[in-house]
Amino acid sequence: MSQDGIEISIKPGLDKESSSVTAVGSVRHIITKKEMKNFGVERDQLKKSVGNFFGQAPKDVFLYSPTPWGDLFRKFGGDETSTVLKVKDAKVIDITSKPVVISSQTFKNDSSSHATFDCAIKDSVSETVESSWSSSNKIEASQAINYTVGFPGGDAGGETKIAYSHSWGEETSHSKQIEVGRSSGVHVNLEPGQAVEAIINASRGSMKVEIVYEAKLSGSFWTNYPNKWKKHHFWRFNIDQVFNTNKIPNSIIVTENILVGFYANSTIDLKDVETQRSLNSVIADNSETLSFTT
Repeated sequence: MSQDGIEISIKPGLDKESSSVTAVGSVRHIITKKEMKNFGVERDQLKKSVGNFFGQAPKDVFLYSPTPWGDLFRKFGGDETSTVLKVKDAKVIDITSKPVVISSQTFKNDSSSHATFDCAIKDSVSETVESSWSSSNKIEASQAINYTVGFPGGDAGGETKIAYSHSWGEETSHSKQIEVGRSSGVHVNLEPGQAVEAIINASRGSMKVEIVYEAKLSGSFWTNYPNKWKKHHFWRFNIDQVFNTNKIPNSIIVTENILVGFYANSTIDLKDVETQRSLNSVIADNSETLSFTT
């Protein structure tokens, strides 16, 4: 049985102040044999621990249903031992950005008279999200994690998003193609023989995010004493008693590292081909028609 689920939302920007990450939620499942080993609560360890704090080790221990004797959890009550996985922390580790040229195109007036050219250009780039993990194999969660990454800029200046889900511990890569630049509306007056180069410039950003998960055990386990102990065959204990007795933490930490690649602040820059003089810079996601005289 699961609880709610885990939701992660990432919004990259060109610096930490304009970037954010939020991660919330938890999931719960009945402990697995592998998790029993990783938490140090395998059956022989449990028997020894109970013997230490209760005076005598039981013959049998049961962390979950079904059990013999009519299923002790259903017959006498108590929550089965579960692994509870929750988000402990989420933070932006690093943001870097650098200017890049995405594409360029030359427009030349080959006529013998003055002419107006639309020097708008556009191209596509790929925005990406990659996940890698450490220690995720210590926990066997079956629930998927849901992600939403909202990129700045993009088509028509609006936010673009990548939304996806993947399994616990799965190393994945997702991408989305977006268009930068303009398809029209950059009007330039050119003299006969004059040429201008239109260049799409942008900032290419890289955002590193760290998500820290914590897994803890919750619930109880039943024990069996065939010859009775303290007047009873069956005793139920909270799993926390084992960790307190052994003086070990009831915690396993797992880290997910997410790398986001994105583009922002795209412009169309115009320069005279012959003189290399910069003419104008146009915000690429501005839909207004603009006219320039060289």
